[in-house]
Amino acid sequence: ASKIHFNPSALSPRESHMSKWFVVALAFVSIAALATENRGASTVLTAQCVPCVTIERTATGVRLVKSGKVVWNFEIDTEDGKPYVHPLVAPSGLPLTELRPKDHPWHKGLWFSWKFLNGANCWETPDKCGPGGVGRTILKSKDIAIDGLDVKVNLGFVYCDRDGEVLAERRKIAFPPPDENGGYSILSEHEFTVLRDVVLDRTPPYAKPNGTMAGGYAGLTLRLNESAADRFVKRSEDVGNVEFADPVSGERITLIAYEQPMSAKFYAWPDRRMLNLSPIYDASLSLKAGEKLRLRYAVKVKAGK
Repeated sequence: ASKIHFNPSALSPRESHMSKWFVVALAFVSIAALATENRGASTVLTAQCVPCVTIERTATGVRLVKSGKVVWNFEIDTEDGKPYVHPLVAPSGLPLTELRPKDHPWHKGLWFSWKFLNGANCWETPDKCGPGGVGRTILKSKDIAIDGLDVKVNLGFVYCDRDGEVLAERRKIAFPPPDENGGYSILSEHEFTVLRDVVLDRTPPYAKPNGTMAGGYAGLTLRLNESAADRFVKRSEDVGNVEFADPVSGERITLIAYEQPMSAKFYAWPDRRMLNLSPIYDASLSLKAGEKLRLRYAVKVKAGK
């Protein structure tokens, strides 16, 4: 290609004066363009640094994913009819829950289960149910609504003792969007309708030889993995409200019972691997056909202050 040479001496005084202003203007435009390009690069970099948070439907439920990693996963379609949340992950990235540990393979992250319905065992696996027979939890209906990062799930259940259906439940679970620090909440409402007279029972609380308490459990339970249980210690406990915190990171796990019967009580293993909001810790609950029982819970996982 031919080259065009610029010779300022060939210009008239007026043309030379105009060319100087042209060079200055061209330089100004070049600097402005460079600044705009740099600002654009900064914007792209900032966008890449902001974690991508999405809600994903799965074949068996729904989950929250942040930068490609699961924060919480709600399994709805399960082999035993009991939905559960696993994993639950702290804002720092620390996994909190354990699924089907060897010592108690019926423990499943965060889940709800009755213990005995008219003597039939709904808690353990069938091989552990004993003479009272096997109780069953059956998922009958589900509806999942997703609006941005807000998730609402409606579920329908029936519970069976040895003679068939004895209890029905409508359950609402809400997963509001996470906060700006990565904390999140899981809210649940349980409305039970008694189909036949039923006794909701548990293994009565008792003291072990080492002095620790056992039994009394039923209802909403959180099974922590060993690492999380070692790090989180109980910071406060009131009626229907217990909080655990990591003294190092300041992260917190709070379990709240907004609505429960008078027989309810918080129960935990001494090593904190099992945390339970039992609605029938102090006493069994006898209900007549047609009666209703309502429970409301919240589990909150928050970043350090």
